[in-house]
Amino acid sequence: MLKKNEFRQIRRLLRLGVAAGAVGVLTMLPLAASAGVTGGCSASATIGGVTYTPGNDTPDNPVLVPADQDGVEIPWTGSVPFENKNHNGELRLALPIGSVQIAAWGHPNEGDDRAASGTYALDSFWEMLGFRITGMYTVSGFHDASGGSCTGFAVVKFTGSPLGTPVGVVVVAGAVVTGIMTLWAGVPKKGS
Repeated sequence: MLKKNEFRQIRRLLRLGVAAGAVGVLTMLPLAASAGVTGGCSASATIGGVTYTPGNDTPDNPVLVPADQDGVEIPWTGSVPFENKNHNGELRLALPIGSVQIAAWGHPNEGDDRAASGTYALDSFWEMLGFRITGMYTVSGFHDASGGSCTGFAVVKFTGSPLGTPVGVVVVAGAVVTGIMTLWAGVPKKGS
């Protein structure tokens, strides 16, 4: 028979294992891909020869971003239908715990330019994040200016092997430890 302290420790370890396993499973489940923009703004990004816009993103066609390639450059464009002076905005990626800023901008824009374009280096995102991720995630953003504002979101799928990422390794290691602890909890102890 287990002592009261041993029983509590086993229960605590099992709860921790179940929680770690649940977080791992939830982060690997695909989300429905969709996108939307309010306020009349438009944007596009080209990745791997495919141009993505919020208007053509569907549940069967998420924005595909290669997580296992270095040197990926993403050309982008954006425009607004209103006066665009004193503008600012940002893009954020929602993670299982919190979110991270992908890009931010702001400018007096006294000339009232209403369109912009550029190239985003995906390697700079991986460096900022500190590790690579795979799976489906939501990117959201906003643009505020003197003449109006826009908000938008899209679901992106970072492609590649989950085991090639630190998060994937932690999930697998957590599952192995949980399995070992579960087996250990069921083995009779001497003197019990």
